[in-house]
Amino acid sequence: MNDDLKKQLIKSYKREIKKAESHISELTEPCVKSLAHSRAEERGYWKKRVKEFKRKIKELEDER
Repeated sequence: MNDDLKKQLIKSYKREIKKAESHISELTEPCVKSLAHSRAEERGYWKKRVKEFKRKIKELEDER
């Protein structure tokens, strides 16, 4: 893969991690009891995405 493309992918993954972490922090704020379960599910989803993005970044950096 082209080095420029790898750099762009890494940059975009890092940007997505920032967005996801921001979203996670919003979901950890107190809420109405009826929304707690759905917010926990969504928070879990975003945590998985962050983990996946970090794994992809590591793979791309190892290829260099």
